[in-house]
Amino acid sequence: MSSPLSPDAAKGIADIVQPFVRLPILMRVILPGALATAVIYPFVGWRTDFLSAEFGDVWRELLVIVIVVCVLGILIAAVSGEIYKIYEGRILWPGFLFDWLRKRQTRKIKALVKAADKNQGKHNRYNEIWNRLRMYPIDEKGEPTATHPTLLGNVLAGYEDYPFTRHGMDSVFFWPRLWLTIGKEVKEEIDGPWSIADGFLSMSAVSFVGGTIWLMAVAIPNLFQLNFPIPFGSFLGSGSVGLLLLVFGYCLYRLSLPFHRNNGEVFKALFDLYRENLVPMTKIGPDEMAVWKGTWSYLQYLRVFCVNCQIYFPVHEGACKVCKRPTTELLKQLSETFSQ
Repeated sequence: MSSPLSPDAAKGIADIVQPFVRLPILMRVILPGALATAVIYPFVGWRTDFLSAEFGDVWRELLVIVIVVCVLGILIAAVSGEIYKIYEGRILWPGFLFDWLRKRQTRKIKALVKAADKNQGKHNRYNEIWNRLRMYPIDEKGEPTATHPTLLGNVLAGYEDYPFTRHGMDSVFFWPRLWLTIGKEVKEEIDGPWSIADGFLSMSAVSFVGGTIWLMAVAIPNLFQLNFPIPFGSFLGSGSVGLLLLVFGYCLYRLSLPFHRNNGEVFKALFDLYRENLVPMTKIGPDEMAVWKGTWSYLQYLRVFCVNCQIYFPVHEGACKVCKRPTTELLKQLSETFSQ
């Protein structure tokens, strides 16, 4: 699946929107919150007579909507990690469904590889097929493979495995540390386009949940003969909205995939270009734990840690009670060990 927007285009969107509201906030909070508000609005009985309301009532109503949008948006952003896990197939997936869809992804890979073999002489077609195959992670033989039941799960697995297969670095452990070493300007330049993928996926989840709610609002009263107020007062209208929300959710999911691929390329590039920032982490001496313990105890409590005896004593005592080594000598030893 080719990208409808390049990274440069995504950055252009960020530059246009930024004077009004920062793109990460817009994509991760405001738009998902607005969509969630629109989904639940007909169920909560808020007044909608803006045109006939007094001026003050209109602004009070708008204020309520703005507050609800912000609150729902913040809640959605707070659970975005769990949303990713669901879309990847890591949680809430029955075993049989996980296995069936993963095998389906495997069949897609085989079909694409077969098509690539048939089109080796056709340069553009061959490259396009391999552009789709690169959405999947690779196995120990360097061949595309499906490790997750969804395309998004495989896209994320493909770039999350990259630091380990290329550099021997576990991305789960090293990524937060690498991110903290990157300059603020670089972070902001990355986070704007990155948030587009997050926003589309969050809105996709809202649409799927909203579509389910609207369909349940139609089905439950019919099944149990309940006197439940149906939005628009019509089973057909409410059911149509529910189906449209499900379709919209799927479209948003597909739309997010090219942006996730672009994010993946940035993720890989950061490890390629900035992993040297983590080199100081590799300079771990055998006595480092003792050094940090000794520094902490001295600065926090004026207690000296004797590395040899593994005991603490007040600095005013002047020497270790066991080995009789002076405080100055022990502190010098800690300092020299730290500088090695």
